[in-house]
Amino acid sequence: MYYLLPVLIYIYYNYPDYLSLLQRLFRKLFFPINYTVPKLDQLDYPLPPFPNTWYPICSSDNIKQNNKYDFKIASKNIILFRNDKGIIQGVPRNCPHMGVDLMYGNIDNNCIICPMHCKRVSNNVNKKVFLEETNNIIFIWIGELDNITKKPPIKMYHLFTQLNKQDDYLYSYFQFQHKVGGHLIDYAEHLLDVKHAPYIHNDTITPIKDGLIKFNHSFITSFHLEHGGITPVFTYITPTLVNVKYTDLAQIYIMFIVHDIGDIDMVILPCYTKTINYSELFFSFVSVLYTYCDFADEAAFFSTKNHNIRNLNESEVEMDNFRLWFNEKFYTKEQQDLFHYLKQKNKLLNNELNNELNNW
Repeated sequence: MYYLLPVLIYIYYNYPDYLSLLQRLFRKLFFPINYTVPKLDQLDYPLPPFPNTWYPICSSDNIKQNNKYDFKIASKNIILFRNDKGIIQGVPRNCPHMGVDLMYGNIDNNCIICPMHCKRVSNNVNKKVFLEETNNIIFIWIGELDNITKKPPIKMYHLFTQLNKQDDYLYSYFQFQHKVGGHLIDYAEHLLDVKHAPYIHNDTITPIKDGLIKFNHSFITSFHLEHGGITPVFTYITPTLVNVKYTDLAQIYIMFIVHDIGDIDMVILPCYTKTINYSELFFSFVSVLYTYCDFADEAAFFSTKNHNIRNLNESEVEMDNFRLWFNEKFYTKEQQDLFHYLKQKNKLLNNELNNELNNW
C-alpha cells in the first residue's frame, strides 16, 4: 500500500479537486448516513402519490418463460408471465371471481387458471393491466386512459423515440439501488435546486440557457458543474425513468420502481446503444458507481423529510414553477381536486379531534 503514497501526494498537489471527490465518494460508499424510510400515507405529501405515466417494473431478463412473478407497483398487485410466444402478459394478482391468489394457479398461454374454480383469468377482456416491453425494460401504465381509445395516451417506445433514446439498451447485470421514500417530484425538482450542490456534492451549479425543456410527457434538465467541468443532461423520459448523460461516453439510467406510497427502489444501471461500444459500456459502469455513491446523502434526506414544509426564497422560484407544471401535466383536474378535498377534510377532522381532547 505504501507505493500509493506518492500517487496520492501527486494528486493532492496537482489535482486537489479530484482528491476531494474521491474522499467524498469513499465516505458516502463506506460510511453512508443511516436512515429508515418512514411509513407515510398519501396525505403526508403535497401532491397525489402516483402521476399518470409509465412505471418501470423490472428488466426483461428477469421474466422467464413458464414462470409467474408477482410485483407491487403503485399499490397495485400484479402477476407477470410470458405466453407461448414469449410475449409479456400481466393480470391482477387476485382472481376477479372470489379473490384467490393467482400465484397458486397455472399458466395456460395467455391465461392463468385459478386453482379454486378453474376460472381462466387473462388480460384480454376488460383490460386492466397495460404493459409495454421496450429497451429491455417492462413498463406498466398507471393512471387515466385516453377518453376515446381507452388506452394509455402514448406508448413508451414512442417516448424513447421522441427523445432519441430508442437505441439505448438498459443493461441489468451491473446495477446498484437505494431504497428511498418521498415522492417522485422530489427527485425531479431537486435538479433545479442550485444551492444544494456545494454542501452535498462539493461543487457549484451554474444554470445554463434552456436548462429546463418541457414536453407533454417528459422533460430535460441540464446545468454546468464548475469543479467537474462538465454539463450533465438529465432526460426524464417519464418521471420514473431518467437518462443521465455525463459525457458522450458516460451515460446511465435511473429507474424509480414505485411499489407503494413512499416505497421506492431507485435503481441505477448502465446502458449502451445497440451497436455496442465497450469503452462506452465501461464508462457507463463507472458512472453507475459514481451516481450511487454521490446520491447517498440525498437518498436519506428525501426519504425522511417533512414533505408538507416548504418555504422557498426568491432564488428558488423555478422549483415552484416546475411543481405547478408537473401538477398540471401528470394529474387530471379531478385527481387534483379529490386529493386536495381529502387533505382539507383530514385537516378539519384533526382539528376537531384536537379540540375535543383539549376540552376533555
